[in-house]
Parts: sequence; C-alpha cells; structure tokens
Amino acid sequence: MRSLARGGTKVALLLCALSALATPGSAAAGEPGGGSVPSTVDCTVAGGEANVNLDCPDQMFPVGEPHVAVDPRDPRHIVATAMNDAECCIQFSTSFDAGKTWTTGSMSSQAPPAGMMATAADTSVAFDHRHRTVVHASLSALVNESGEAGDFDVVANVSEDGGQTWGAAVLIKRGEGFGDPQEGNDKPWITSDTNPSSRFYGRLYVTWDEPVGTPASFAKTAEPGPVLESHSDDGGRTWSKPQVISGASDRYCTYTGLGSRRGRCDRNTFSFPAVAPDGTVYVAFANLQNKRAWERGERFEDQYLVVRSENGGRSWKPPRHVVNMEDGTRDYPTNSSAAQVLSGFQFAVTAFGNLAADPDSGRLHLVFSDNRAGRTDSPNPVTRTDVFVVSSRDGKSWSRARRISRRGGTSGCPSPTSTLAPAALGSYTSIRARKGATSMT
Repeated sequence: MRSLARGGTKVALLLCALSALATPGSAAAGEPGGGSVPSTVDCTVAGGEANVNLDCPDQMFPVGEPHVAVDPRDPRHIVATAMNDAECCIQFSTSFDAGKTWTTGSMSSQAPPAGMMATAADTSVAFDHRHRTVVHASLSALVNESGEAGDFDVVANVSEDGGQTWGAAVLIKRGEGFGDPQEGNDKPWITSDTNPSSRFYGRLYVTWDEPVGTPASFAKTAEPGPVLESHSDDGGRTWSKPQVISGASDRYCTYTGLGSRRGRCDRNTFSFPAVAPDGTVYVAFANLQNKRAWERGERFEDQYLVVRSENGGRSWKPPRHVVNMEDGTRDYPTNSSAAQVLSGFQFAVTAFGNLAADPDSGRLHLVFSDNRAGRTDSPNPVTRTDVFVVSSRDGKSWSRARRISRRGGTSGCPSPTSTLAPAALGSYTSIRARKGATSMT
C-alpha cells in the first residue's frame, strides 16, 4: 500500500472524497459480519482493443495498484482488481470472453462504524477450481475524523460466480490502532494450489508483512516487519490461524533495528507466495537486515530471501538467500516524504517484483529491479534502473541475476515496477512501466 494512506499521515483528499461518497455503518471496527457493504455491478465495458479503460464512464477518481488474474483452466476468464482512491471498496472487472467485454463493479467490504470511513488497498486474486471459487485478498482499513488511517485488517472476499458478485469480507488477520505506532498489516498476496495431483490441491495461501514500530511506507527509514501466512481449505470461507514464517538466519539477518533478536529475519516487505506442481509452497520477500551487504555510508540495502513449506504450510524451512540489491539509502533520489524516486520524478517507486513457479517443471523465477547501472553510493544518485530475473530448481540455490529489460536511454526508464506471471506453454510475461507508456515483453 502507498504511504499516503498509512498511519498518522493526513489524507485530506481521500477523507473529503469518502465523506461525500461513503455511507457510515454501524459495525464495530474490523468486524466482518457485524455489517457489510455488498458488492455491486456498476457498468459493462466493451473491450477487444489494445488499450481498454475498465472504469465506468461516471467514475470521478482514478484507481491504482491493479492486479490481473487469468483462470488457469480457461484463459478467456480474467479478473482484474484495483484500489479505488475515493471509494470504500476495491474495484473489480471480470471478463469471460478474453477481454471483449467486462463487468466492472465494487467489491463487498466491511461497513465502517459511525464517524469513520472505509478504505481498501493491496489487492490480489486467485482461482480455486476445487471449491469453484474466485478469492480476493486485500487490506481493509478505516479513516478516522482526524484523517488518520488505521485498523489495517487482512481480509478475503469469495465469489461463487466467477467474479461477478462477491461475498462479505472474511477476516484473516486483524489490525489495530491509528497513528504511530500501530499494530497493522501490509501488502497481502494470495495464491492457490491448482494441481489436482498435489496433496494440497485447492489450498489457498495468503502472506503479508506486519510493520513494526512505525507505519509502513516507501521511505527507507520505515521499519517493515515479519512475514505471516494463513491458508484455507474451503474456497476462502475460513482461514487458519496466522503464523510467522520468515524464520531466522545468523548469516543474513544481522541488523536488529527496533529491538529484534539477532538472527531473527523480521524486517521484511513485499512477500509473494508461489506453489510448485508437487504442492511445495515458496514465499519470497525483501529483507533489509543483511548488514554485510550495506556499502560504506549507507543502510538498508535489501536482499531477497525465500522460505518454503513441503507440508501445505504447517511448517516452514529456514530462509535461503537469493540476491542482494542495489537500493540503499544512497542509491536512489528521494522526494519530500523520504521515499525513493526515479531521477526527474516525484512519485515513489520500489525495486520489488514477484515470484512465479513454472506450472510444468516447478522451476522458480523471481523478478526485481534496482539501480546497479546508475550512479549509486552517492549523496546525489542518478537512476538508470533495470529489471532482472533469478531462477532456481528447488528454492535452495539460485542463479545469478540476469538483466531482462532493454537498456534505458534516459535516467528514469524502465521503472522498478515489474511483474512475472506464468503464461501459456510455460512462457513468462514481464510487464513494466516505462517513461510515458507501459511496455509488455
């Protein structure tokens, strides 16, 4: 989620929009079932072109942080979701004809208590064919009268008709508090075991991080937290008790930060789960605790770690090191909010991509981006970012980073936003924002 809506940050524009558009409810904060805003279908959008706007014609405010999921058994079936800056609820768009037509609407959500407004973020979707559901995971939060966002719950919404209507939000992990500090959650991501021959076929997994001490943001001064996991065996209707899975490493997790025990890997963000054909679950996450990877005069260069479970999420192996990144405190320019940016821009960027497992071989591929080709380790860094991929047969040992983006001709392209997803015949698609456009290769 963007730092705009976290913690003590005043969100005047968001609060103004929500005051005008949202209806306060009577449910207790973060209490699914105590009151719910039902899902709605708002319009039908004609597609079939290279670029299609999925928003309804009367929509006033933009959406952000979109996610697209394709049905692994029917590539014509697509569900796209995104956070809506001025509404209580996640926007969804569903197509059953390969994008020729779309149904766009608003996801169901928890009803806010009196005097507060609801908001939502960090959206992802998975298909569960065993239980005939489409399941959406996100953050559900509240904005109080002072403009502070808080009570960041991890929730799931279940659709039994392929993504046209969605049930009430199901609580996975409650968040509590407003301002700084608070006990919240951030960046949930969902995946499913889609292989009928797997012992855990139909199991859904959600992972997220739990910020510690300060609300999460894109600023390098923020302290992320441990990675948690929960799973469901009934199509997303109920979930296991959340557990910390990020583990410990005396070699790679040496920074202790806010009182952490040495060796505990609990300063993590952007976790992504993926399931191999044999049912092994892998979770990749960015971690900032490898002090040996920090270069002189700077802090918080990230590394990627991966944990795995061979028994359906009941227990997890210790983290394995994947790659060190060039994204420390002197490797990118920053804006007025201390967030890292590309040269010449003010919007926040991150260097994190995601993890995918080949549906046939199970080979893992992790994409990320950083500024190793730019001017780094400097009080005045200049970006020339690239997108990289690393691969592994078993999650234990990993290949060297290989650049997959075309070398940019300007300092701001491509940006560090990249996504890797399995496509037809085991091929992969990399999508990344570029200056003035979005390219797909």
